Amino acid sequence: MMFRLKIIAPVLVLVLAMAHNAQSRISVVGDMVHEKVVAPGQNYRGAILLQNDGNDPVKIKIYRTDYLFHSDGQYLYPQAGQSPRSNANWISPRSSRLTIPAHGKNTVYYSVQVPQADTLSGTYWSMIMIQEIPTVSRETRASKKSGVKSVFRYGVQIVTHINKTGVRQLTFLGATLLNRKRILQVDIENTGERALRPTVLAKVYDEKGRHIGDFSGEKYRTYPGTSVRFKINLSKVKLGAYKVLIVADCGDDGIFEKQYPIRIE
Repeated sequence: MMFRLKIIAPVLVLVLAMAHNAQSRISVVGDMVHEKVVAPGQNYRGAILLQNDGNDPVKIKIYRTDYLFHSDGQYLYPQAGQSPRSNANWISPRSSRLTIPAHGKNTVYYSVQVPQADTLSGTYWSMIMIQEIPTVSRETRASKKSGVKSVFRYGVQIVTHINKTGVRQLTFLGATLLNRKRILQVDIENTGERALRPTVLAKVYDEKGRHIGDFSGEKYRTYPGTSVRFKINLSKVKLGAYKVLIVADCGDDGIFEKQYPIRIE
């Protein structure tokens, strides 16, 4: 089974609600991405701290899914273990149900057993999902009166890097200039075996090759087989024809470049 959800940016909080003003009583304290560099056969542990800001206890269920995303805005949550680079079957949450006391905290503990296999290379990942179980409380009774029913879930990414292995490779899928806003959209796919987190920069040159300026874009994490859309603001560039060198800087993991012609009208 594969779940599809369209959202604007690579966010980690998944809110399934029937009202825009609905608010979750629980939140994840700390990082939403847990990364570990390990060797094949190694075991490691982790913890996800949850906080309840509501006036009633909150029950949650804990389960695993895979996680994929693409530059067209598509986000997929396949069944755990379906994706080629899923580590979901390596992950064992200590429990499948927890209760978080009112104005209190509780912790989701998990362990990861990496298989002993020489074929492992690069990055493997999935999500631990934390979903609120609806209960009859003061908040939910008030919601029922207003005709609002909300279910909140949080996805925490569990990322396993196999030592320093894995090919590092990014591929530029294309660039589109939104002339009205002067925003350059650049789609980049991770075609390697290792997760990368590039910082994207646009170096703009005029038709005579003179350097006009450098313009910074966002910094997003990409996994093998996923793609991301980066947006670069070129509103300070005057009207005219240019060549733009897009630089995706992944630090020690490499620098990738692609040149595109653009015309600002």
